[in-house]
Amino acid sequence: MTWKSVAWMVFVLLLVRQEPVIWRQKDFFESLDYYALTPLTEYPTVATWPLKLFGDHVQVGFVVLLVVVQAAILWACVFFERREAAALWLALIAAMGPLMLSRMDLLPAAAVALCAVLLVSFPATAAVVLAVATAMKLWPGLVAACLLGSWRRVGGFVLGFAALVGASVAIHGVERTVSPVLYQQDRGLQIESVFGAPLLLRADTHVDFAPSMSYEVFGGGVGAMLVVATAAQVAVVLLAAGLGLLTAMRWSHETALACAMSIVWLVIVTNKVFSPQYVIWVLPLAVVVAAVSVCRVAHVVAWLCVPLVVLTGLVYPLMYDEILLQQPAAVWVLNARNIAVVVLAGLSLWWWVLAWRAAQPTGGWASWRAR
Repeated sequence: MTWKSVAWMVFVLLLVRQEPVIWRQKDFFESLDYYALTPLTEYPTVATWPLKLFGDHVQVGFVVLLVVVQAAILWACVFFERREAAALWLALIAAMGPLMLSRMDLLPAAAVALCAVLLVSFPATAAVVLAVATAMKLWPGLVAACLLGSWRRVGGFVLGFAALVGASVAIHGVERTVSPVLYQQDRGLQIESVFGAPLLLRADTHVDFAPSMSYEVFGGGVGAMLVVATAAQVAVVLLAAGLGLLTAMRWSHETALACAMSIVWLVIVTNKVFSPQYVIWVLPLAVVVAAVSVCRVAHVVAWLCVPLVVLTGLVYPLMYDEILLQQPAAVWVLNARNIAVVVLAGLSLWWWVLAWRAAQPTGGWASWRAR
């Protein structure tokens, strides 16, 4: 029996193993009903388009779509003989569990990974794929910084994104098109966020369900931490631009991958919200890293995603009730998970530094025309 056959057997077994968990998990059905029965105004319209293909069978169709995406990633690993990447993907599926089958975040994350695969051979196509990911879930827009250094890449992204926004305005109107951006403006500190979790250890804070449809922390220190979080988000935008410009000076597949991975981690770290599915953002990209990177640090980052996902599973759903009650043991597990995310962001930046030092200069602005 070949390793490829074993990989597919494990994939099927993982799906079968999840079935009894899924059918007992109230959250699983609530998530599917939410996608099927609500207007999803907090999501960009492009993210809702695939759901319309399933008509009155959104719940079943959506799960099938996510299974197909997972299988497609494994197929790519098997087809291109990437054993480490296949093993990593199966480990991540096992660790993530039913959340991988009930969250829309896998779609833009897989699109970002596909962009990373196509960057060298098909730069314009890769940029359009990233534009689709951005139109589905906003955060990939910062990853576009790794496209700098080539007019084909930058032009493909800008034109692709503009076309999708134009289509959204034509179909849904301006108000619905911009609703996801407006939705983010009123959010406080979600309890799982890097900035919110430490406040749960304070006696003068409490947890409540907010209008943002998430559990947020209120009380002492929240105002100051919101200011810090907002400043950090602005800083990440500037840092992403700086990383992109520096990467363009020594652009290679390795530096672009390191730039993209670093930006995704930094977006997660500085976000006011850190729902468990946000970890999915980086997982398909980690598989690409395991498949093509030549840097040992990059492979360490990719494989450390597995224990991070396990910690996230402890946070939600296993210990979430205890976290809502601000029980110290559960809150410390949450903060340990967040510390791990910060460490992974730092390791990714270190990988980028190593890759940038090793890469050859690719010229300044004048060289963009040639690429």
